[in-house]
Amino acid sequence: MLSPFNTMEKTQKCRACGAEIPAGRQKYCDAHPSAKALTQKEKTEKRAESGICKSCSNPISPDSTVFCEEHLIANRERGVKDRQRRKELGLCRSCNEPIAANSNTWCEFHHEKQNALSRELSKKARESELCEDCHTEPRALRKRRCEGCQAAYDEYRKTVCRRIGCEEKLTDGLKYFCREHADEENEKLRQRRQRLKTERKCIFCFNKIQENDSHILCADCREKQKEQRKLSAVA
Repeated sequence: MLSPFNTMEKTQKCRACGAEIPAGRQKYCDAHPSAKALTQKEKTEKRAESGICKSCSNPISPDSTVFCEEHLIANRERGVKDRQRRKELGLCRSCNEPIAANSNTWCEFHHEKQNALSRELSKKARESELCEDCHTEPRALRKRRCEGCQAAYDEYRKTVCRRIGCEEKLTDGLKYFCREHADEENEKLRQRRQRLKTERKCIFCFNKIQENDSHILCADCREKQKEQRKLSAVA
């Protein structure tokens, strides 16, 4: 028997009116909830207004809106077991579609839906955070500072060593690192080139060099280097 969720659009039809609704466990559109579900919803709302658990007569837990402490724990445990069962069966947490190859929890449709929700929540969280320098303006997109402070910070970083944690000013015509760290980087580069030369590999693309070739670059990289030199000479 085919699942009602096996559609290209990842939708299903409302059982009351046939309207297209997102694929999932919900069987009815918002305009046609089932009589049983509607009755249960109204009952739950009345009990919640009275501060009574929806499953018993105990008071609602401070950590919940509808359950007492006992049923809150039981509901969480039931949810964990259901998620574990669906994972073992290879089913999406929200519908009966197989789990997508790039997810551990959701089918392709709900995986993309959850990613979109996460991006939206992250965006809202960032918009509410203030610049870590001036503490008055909101942060720029994907940055820890506002646009003004970020521009000033970028200009400052151009004048100091790139090594994380180092604030030494660039001197002696150095472009990226202070003298100490520039010497370290040069030594790393020298050792890497020596290792690649010993292994008979091109120092640019790391491809194997022919045994009878005495160059440190492969033939392809040598041709590219010649073209770059020609262009530089013309410029």
